Amino acid sequence: RWQELVAGPVAEEGSTPGYLAVLFVTQAFSNFAHNLSWFIVVEREGSVATGLLQGAKAVALLLGSAAAFCHRQQSQCLTPTKLAATFIVVGGTLIFYWRPPKVAAPSDRVPCPEPDKAIDREDLNPGELT
Repeated sequence: RWQELVAGPVAEEGSTPGYLAVLFVTQAFSNFAHNLSWFIVVEREGSVATGLLQGAKAVALLLGSAAAFCHRQQSQCLTPTKLAATFIVVGGTLIFYWRPPKVAAPSDRVPCPEPDKAIDREDLNPGELT
């Protein structure tokens, strides 16, 4: 069924297997870069903040696709359900970022070693991490 489903339609449109291979490799590299950047952002910002950023991105895509494609395809238009979901996402994101900053209690502080009591390698038992 390869000829019927893939090769035939590709040939009818005037494309070649080589061109499709270039598109495939380009898409694979783009996905790799996107996924790598996702993990970098998660590591730096945290998973909750990254999830909220994904929600903000979804809102931007929804509004952009409605503005650009609503006149061509009815399913791209804004509906009451889509608008309600948009307000929920935007509202939750604003609440998260506008919350008052948490002030650490004195008991939350991690004690630091005294500067004059540095640990020497000789003080460690064999097999301990350095």
